[in-house]
Amino acid sequence: MTERLTNTHIVFMGTPAFAATILKTLHDSGLCIDAVYAQPDRPKGRGQKMAAPPVAIYAKEHNLPLYQPERVNDETVLKHIEALKPDFLIVAAYGKMLPERLLSIPQKESLNVHASLLPKYRGAAPINYALLHGEEKTGVAIMRVVKQMDAGPVFLSKELTITPEDTSVTLTHKLAYLGSQAIIEAIEAIKNNNLTPTNQEAHLVTFAPKMSRDLSPIDWTKPSLEIFNQIRALLPWPTATTSLNQLPLKIYASKVINIDKQGSPGKMIHIGKNGLTIQTGQGELLITEVQIQGKKRMSAFDLANGLRLKADSVILGT
Repeated sequence: MTERLTNTHIVFMGTPAFAATILKTLHDSGLCIDAVYAQPDRPKGRGQKMAAPPVAIYAKEHNLPLYQPERVNDETVLKHIEALKPDFLIVAAYGKMLPERLLSIPQKESLNVHASLLPKYRGAAPINYALLHGEEKTGVAIMRVVKQMDAGPVFLSKELTITPEDTSVTLTHKLAYLGSQAIIEAIEAIKNNNLTPTNQEAHLVTFAPKMSRDLSPIDWTKPSLEIFNQIRALLPWPTATTSLNQLPLKIYASKVINIDKQGSPGKMIHIGKNGLTIQTGQGELLITEVQIQGKKRMSAFDLANGLRLKADSVILGT
């Protein structure tokens, strides 16, 4: 237990794995977690069986008081949190807008752990959009929660370099750990009155709305680097998609090669053990991991062997 955080009471609100990592850090740091709020269990997978979100799983495993209401602005919820009189409300990817009455309850602050360098990429999918737009760096911001989405003043930010190997999956893990460090630092500083928030600059605001299947289709006339960023940004859902001789194809991994080479976009140039080489609007893309409709996820080379593909007989398209 960390003595400096003893007797600091919080209510935590979060839902996915990103939030569960942060909850674990808060729990390990000696904070008094008086309540954990997560979204309700939802149907998941092909069988549509009810599944608890990662935050709920962690709370149950560690005997933390867990609540999963459908509506967080319900009078019962608000009265419950008011009765707890927490020092802090900590929010991380909860997934619902919070009422002003709730935000005014904590004795100290209502804080959100947001996975971008605000004011860039406000919204539900900041990690995905940072990759989609080819950013070279991202980070986390600890901000005061206000009524307007992700618009509150920022207490502190921590920066992270995006590597060519990063996908939205790996970057989510990295930012969850970075956010864990940042929220502990912010709580300590705010408790000691050593941290003043800074208003976001309105002219620098950009947005990152929810992921949708509209982002999936690959346009092979675009440069290979843009398509590469699309593929790694759309993992694990909705994934980048194309067609292979009119068969629907999901693409999970790729690599940019021959970045300036010109040719016929969507044409398969080469099939080898490393994958399938595709011409784009500028440069070539090596496709390494795919999934054809009705089959499991596999290496692109195994798919080519299974379908007995020949490079000059394959055309990719939307």
